[in-house]
Amino acid sequence: MLQRLVKYDVAKSDLTEWDSQKLWEKVSTAITNKDQVAATDEKNKLEEAQREAHKARVNRDETYAPRLFNRVLGTDRADGLSDEDYYVYRYFNLVKVWQVHGQQCIRTRMRISL
Repeated sequence: MLQRLVKYDVAKSDLTEWDSQKLWEKVSTAITNKDQVAATDEKNKLEEAQREAHKARVNRDETYAPRLFNRVLGTDRADGLSDEDYYVYRYFNLVKVWQVHGQQCIRTRMRISL
């Protein structure tokens, strides 16, 4: 018999400024209230903040380092080409793998390691 996974909510006081639940709270509230204009405005604010953060990193000559993802570069082949790159997400016992295709990441595998 299939069962839904148990959902665990983190207390708002325990959320960091970068947690999705906190970042997207205004967007979610607007969607719940069926206010498409407010949801779009809040989403645009988040996206603009991401763009500004990226520009600031570029100006400081910093490289973005994801906290939960590790990039696994493909190995060089004899013909000078490189195999596909992967991003691996590890959190507790969950492992997800995304394959890089050009500028797009596609989830290719997911497994629970015990």
